[in-house]
Amino acid sequence: VDLTEGTTRVEGVPEIIYRMYLGGSAMAVVPINAQTITHMVNATRALTGWDTSLWELMKVAERGAALARVFNCREGFTPKDDVLPPRLHEAFTCGPLKGVRIDPDQFARALRLYYQMEGWDPDTGWPTFAKLAELGIEWAARPGDTW
Repeated sequence: VDLTEGTTRVEGVPEIIYRMYLGGSAMAVVPINAQTITHMVNATRALTGWDTSLWELMKVAERGAALARVFNCREGFTPKDDVLPPRLHEAFTCGPLKGVRIDPDQFARALRLYYQMEGWDPDTGWPTFAKLAELGIEWAARPGDTW
């Protein structure tokens, strides 16, 4: 959410999340944002002997994000649980963003867009069968959800 323009931009969110999952997948001691992506690819190649690429590593992270979402949905979490604390919808009281706030309706629209970008059902939060099949993890689909 770009507060200075009063607009919602979510196109970079998946990449940020994948970087976090990539750091976790590699059991990185240093947060992934503190490392360059090239370093992460080279480190993976050196440690595993695999001739891997950034694309492959980002797909590993995307699978991790999808599986985490499947787990959360299976345990009863829904889009209604993906909310910001009420305090974050209050206007800033000082600084360059004084008086600016995150509009709850705008945030809800951005969240729906993010779900669609991830290949998740915006109403239920479950990853779609198509997305899970694309990632090679269709076995994790919601019971009864097939192509």
